[in-house]
Amino acid sequence: MKYLFALLLLLTACAAPSPQDNTSPLATLTPAPTPSPTPALPTTFAGGQNADGTFYRGSADAPITLIEYSDYL
Repeated sequence: MKYLFALLLLLTACAAPSPQDNTSPLATLTPAPTPSPTPALPTTFAGGQNADGTFYRGSADAPITLIEYSDYL
């Protein structure tokens, strides 16, 4: 009985594969579009040092101002 089961298992494993249909989800996948290149950052920034010794970077007429407080000046 053991040998018959082993023979049946061997024959099943060696059988020709069944024909596949093209309705599988993998057949309908499309490749992702290639990402657009990121724009290059400007290499120069307006900046300098104020009369009180603090440094600035960017335009004086910018719509917002970020102020960083730090112990490591």
